[in-house]
Amino acid sequence: MKMPFLIYAATVIVFCLFARTTQAADQVHPTCTKEHVRKCLQSHSLESLYTRTYYSLLDRMEPDGFLNESVTGAYPGMFPRTCGGMVSLLLETDELGAAERMLNCVLLATTSNDMERVPHVMERRVSQSGLVEYPIFCDQHQLDGQASVLMTWARLALRRGHTVFEDWTYPLVAKLMDRTVDRPFFMFGGWPTEPGLIRNLCLEHSRESRYWDVFDILTQCHVGAALEAMAIVAERRGDVKHVRRWQERMVILKRGVASNLVRQVEGKTVYLEMRLPDSPGGVPYLGMGWLNLSPIATQWEPLDRQVLRNTVNLLRKVALQEMPGGLKWLPDDWNADGTYTKEVIGKRIGWEIEYCRQEKEYSRIIEWLDFLESVNKQPLYLESAKLGNNGQWTVRDAGNGEQASWWCWAMARLRKEVGLPAVAERPAKGQNRGSQQ
Repeated sequence: MKMPFLIYAATVIVFCLFARTTQAADQVHPTCTKEHVRKCLQSHSLESLYTRTYYSLLDRMEPDGFLNESVTGAYPGMFPRTCGGMVSLLLETDELGAAERMLNCVLLATTSNDMERVPHVMERRVSQSGLVEYPIFCDQHQLDGQASVLMTWARLALRRGHTVFEDWTYPLVAKLMDRTVDRPFFMFGGWPTEPGLIRNLCLEHSRESRYWDVFDILTQCHVGAALEAMAIVAERRGDVKHVRRWQERMVILKRGVASNLVRQVEGKTVYLEMRLPDSPGGVPYLGMGWLNLSPIATQWEPLDRQVLRNTVNLLRKVALQEMPGGLKWLPDDWNADGTYTKEVIGKRIGWEIEYCRQEKEYSRIIEWLDFLESVNKQPLYLESAKLGNNGQWTVRDAGNGEQASWWCWAMARLRKEVGLPAVAERPAKGQNRGSQQ
């Protein structure tokens, strides 16, 4: 009787670590528990990577909330869209004052430069008289970035209740919300060219490393999340006009996603990554990638959760890669012809980890943690990792604000899930301030 039992036990272990099926419930074996994840998170390398990265982000924020995107010099200034990950993270770790300062900095830059939209990239200068100024480095109009600011502003307001900061900034964020969900961006009329979706004229995509003019799932989810939270704030403030307007627009947006930003694969509904506005109503883009995980990041799903499950399962089915030795990873972008980019960006790892936490897919979390232990040899978390033809990974812009904050957000939630504090103790003095030495 002993030999069959040993064979059965070995089979269970192998299945738990490496099996991949199309059903999320089948991907996780009961023997892969939260305790396995807890032990992985407490490993010296992973806990140090998370803690150093978190305090690097927190410590390099200026007193006025300005956050340099890069500590390596790869990118200039501050990217306001980083509020999406950073403020979400600060809400998890109860750094509400820092969250307010960051949002206030972005809104000050918007008003002081007479802009009717949130800038793409802003800088910080201190004049000889000591006055802080925020010159605009890039004024591209990226609706997903703008909606990230609105989404996190509203969630901070809901977390804290009424504040002076809310009173001062509400007229501005309400105006920004109105512009976001009106023409020419929100195509919600009755014309054939209006699919009930938000058109992002400048989506900054890893795909082809360029801006795209699209109806994409990332923008829909950020805008939907902003609408939902802003409507609740408006109701609390007695702003009936905006409650009605934003709730109506959210209903239209959900309907637009259901009609025009999904497709059927093997009888199951999955999210499209994006729709190209090349004809009336747009043309479905059949590639898949990190954008498909957008509902997780925004914590807003336009459709039933099963659609997201179907989408993640399909993405893994067509794109999941395994290296010699068993290391698994998902490419940023998979193309309909079966080709894919040999690169992974940091936030997509965080977003899938958060999805797995919600779905209790503990074995998949461990696969991503194994990947990071093997690939992320820098002291700070990666912006991206690229696989070379020699089979070696190259890490880019460690400590990147947007990518690192989204991963830290997922890790903070995961740590709390398994009974650990959101953040471990601060490293020894001299190991922070964004230093990679």
